[in-house]
Amino acid sequence: MPPKKPPKKKSKSYTCPICDDQIDDSTQQSIWCDGECNTWLHRGCAGLSKAAHSKLNGTDIPFYCPHCRLMRQDREIESLKASLSDLSKRFDDLTSKSPGVSTPPDATSVPSQPTRVVKNHSKPNSMENRKFNLVLSGIPEAPSSQSRSVRAHAMFEKVSEVFSEVLGDTNGPLPHIRDCRRLGKFQSPSDGFRPRSILVTLDSVLTVDRILSKVSSASHGAVKIRRDLPFEDRLAHSVLMKERWSMIQAGTDRSVIKLRKRSLLVDGQVHGSVINGSFVLAAQNSSPDLTSPAQTPSTTPVSAVDLQLPTNDTTNSSHPPVSTAS
Repeated sequence: MPPKKPPKKKSKSYTCPICDDQIDDSTQQSIWCDGECNTWLHRGCAGLSKAAHSKLNGTDIPFYCPHCRLMRQDREIESLKASLSDLSKRFDDLTSKSPGVSTPPDATSVPSQPTRVVKNHSKPNSMENRKFNLVLSGIPEAPSSQSRSVRAHAMFEKVSEVFSEVLGDTNGPLPHIRDCRRLGKFQSPSDGFRPRSILVTLDSVLTVDRILSKVSSASHGAVKIRRDLPFEDRLAHSVLMKERWSMIQAGTDRSVIKLRKRSLLVDGQVHGSVINGSFVLAAQNSSPDLTSPAQTPSTTPVSAVDLQLPTNDTTNSSHPPVSTAS
């Protein structure tokens, strides 16, 4: 097995199988994949932060890139399926040989009324997969004149730096970034458009919770970190934030205003909630000093552009200091 990073330069040039770019030892870090790839990959393409690469560098610990890990998991799943099929067959054989075991009549009877099939129209990304995601906003975008691979590498580096700054220690497991990409259509920063948010997919829910638990202690700045919420929750969050800002401008102390799911709390009491996309005041908290000057529910819809719905575009960025998500 070759070392993770030999002290001398490689004897020949290698091309990263992930991005198809040549690996330059003088400017790029790389790591050897012990899986099906059996070659060198860019550190960023392998999904490793600088700290994780430093710990693996020079060790004999086998490393498998995300693609090879998925292939290994597929083989394990197929093996488990075969074992389960064998156990099921043996169970059926034992059941058929046991005279005392019979099938209950109700198990084979046809129901008098047709069964109603309830279809789940929710997209997978709006349910299970979202728990592995975080959304980072406020990281500037690089100019479109740079190549896509250069922008992607730089974006990965900046996201890794943000997480390293948030965690601030190396006692816990290092965050493994499975994927990151920009949300929404590219618009040139020179035209006054704000940078798009970045959707980051991590390896586990534990890593997501660990980063979010540290966000509150991060220094204030332009970069914000939040969970990847479904569209309805993002819409409600946007409405609540607009109402919160109106209350602050009207003189309410921002420290007493809290967000809980789709409601706004003031001093622990429900001040109002988002219903059908609009903010509706709670009857017991309609005092003028706690509301915005308009004193009426918000009816301005929030557009999908404001919420930056996801696309498959991938770009890079550089980032300012990390701050707490509002």
